[in-house]
Amino acid sequence: MSSIVLTGDTSGAITVSAPAVAGTNTITMPASSGTLAIGDSTGSVIEELHSLCNGTDLRGRATITNVTGVQNLTTTYAVATGSEVTNYTPPVGTTMVIYEWNFYVSHVDIGGISHYRFYYSTDGSTYIEAESFRRTYFSYYAGSNPIFRVPITLGASTGVVNDAILTDVRPTLYLKWEVREYGASNEQKLHTTLYFDGVASEVLSKPQVMIKAIV
Repeated sequence: MSSIVLTGDTSGAITVSAPAVAGTNTITMPASSGTLAIGDSTGSVIEELHSLCNGTDLRGRATITNVTGVQNLTTTYAVATGSEVTNYTPPVGTTMVIYEWNFYVSHVDIGGISHYRFYYSTDGSTYIEAESFRRTYFSYYAGSNPIFRVPITLGASTGVVNDAILTDVRPTLYLKWEVREYGASNEQKLHTTLYFDGVASEVLSKPQVMIKAIV
């Protein structure tokens, strides 16, 4: 049985051995840095990135938005500030990317209503809506903290646009939500409280984003 011994810098060693009857097989290593999982790694998380939207860098792996103030909604769809994640390329072997956006919404009018659409792109210019993720959010009096989560499937044999199922094996992803309010009598705003510590108090509440890559 032939083997390769990899010695640690300070101690120990790892032995890579071929079976006695090895057949004719090839192991192709990825052309990038990473970690190899042992055994059946299906469903394992190989990368997880979290950030408050207080800068533009998502741990050197993608670009996000620095949210510095309230977003007042209108009846026209606009990018929800803090929801954009751009230029993210998942690690080799990823079959699903989980994209999560955590934000605060408050009413302007009692009975505020807002609508949300999720969009994705693989080139940063042409965005596609995945209609299965459309959301409507209602706030009667106090504010709320929704968490929107989108599973994006990679390397599928057949793509399904509305479900964010892609045939691309390792695309560079651009993700965002767009938002509008229902009408002039149902106004809402994002990223601020209305009440805090027992009094009426508007405090900036910055959103958060999370990206998770799964084998």
